[in-house]
Amino acid sequence: MSLRVLIADDEQPARHGMLRALKSNGCELLEAADGEAGLRILREKGADLVLLDVMMPGRDGYSVCREIRSDSFLADLPVIMVTGVEDIDAVHRVFSVKADDFVTKPVHWPLLPYRVRFTLRRRNDAAVLREALVKAKAADESKAQFLAAMGHELRTPLNAII
Repeated sequence: MSLRVLIADDEQPARHGMLRALKSNGCELLEAADGEAGLRILREKGADLVLLDVMMPGRDGYSVCREIRSDSFLADLPVIMVTGVEDIDAVHRVFSVKADDFVTKPVHWPLLPYRVRFTLRRRNDAAVLREALVKAKAADESKAQFLAAMGHELRTPLNAII
């Protein structure tokens, strides 16, 4: 299974490192040098996951992530933010824009494919759980309707007997 990953980072060496780390793991890679180009690529070509740099000229990663989450077509797309800042405020801000995970720079290249796979697996598991919840609610509603109908069907002959 080939994954399509968009790498949006204004630093060519960072993009190159991510490309090298993920290409050897069989990913199809798309790259963008800024947030606007990244959004355009997502809307035109799509992706299975986005690696999004936090600090880029023009639109930063936070605003791009917010737009991804507000777009009904892209909202469920997994986003891993890439940041050079690792203080608690930066981590809080990454998750406040609803990113799925974050990676700090300098990136530990051998671990990056595992972070990508883990994020995708977690998203897939969440989708399976959401689907199971929808099915369980539908089954519960059907059961409630059946029991209401059966109560009515039982009361009608019992009323005649009483």
